[in-house]
Amino acid sequence: VPKWIFDRGFSASTLSRWGCGFDSGTGSLAIPIHDENNRVVGWSKRQPEGQFPKYLNSPGLEKSRILFGLHLLDVTQNLFCLSDGPLDSLWLDQNGFSSISLLGVFLSKSQEKLLARIPIREIVLCLDNDVAGKTAQKEIYRRLMKYFVVTQIELPSGAKDVQDVRDVQLLSTIIKNRTIF
Repeated sequence: VPKWIFDRGFSASTLSRWGCGFDSGTGSLAIPIHDENNRVVGWSKRQPEGQFPKYLNSPGLEKSRILFGLHLLDVTQNLFCLSDGPLDSLWLDQNGFSSISLLGVFLSKSQEKLLARIPIREIVLCLDNDVAGKTAQKEIYRRLMKYFVVTQIELPSGAKDVQDVRDVQLLSTIIKNRTIF
């Protein structure tokens, strides 16, 4: 994997668990994307800081039919986190919170159907702390409240997303202090 990803606090064991690799052509972190049957259906490449777009996806990857991380979701827990980006899910998982990602802020009908089949009682919305994330949170709540208890976290001022919360204890406190939407 690229060395820069360790500067962001990710551990080798987390990157290995999620099957991440290195794209030497772009210097990107290559993240495999699995479908609900645990088949690799594409890749998302997180480019190094300062390169745009941040993510490059495999041509033809149908993000609207995928819940990133569904193949690793721990259904024995009482709750799981829903984020918008794959690195957010890796970060939450590394810190003890089962997580899946939409691969964006839009919840498709296919993703809603996949979510509805998950046998967990509570979903914690952990979307980005920006206008797009806050807007998406309201729409996602409206659509998922019939399947789950839907809660949300409040990120500290200045934190763009859960990855900006590097202190494990603080992240745990944020999720513990979640509120019902």
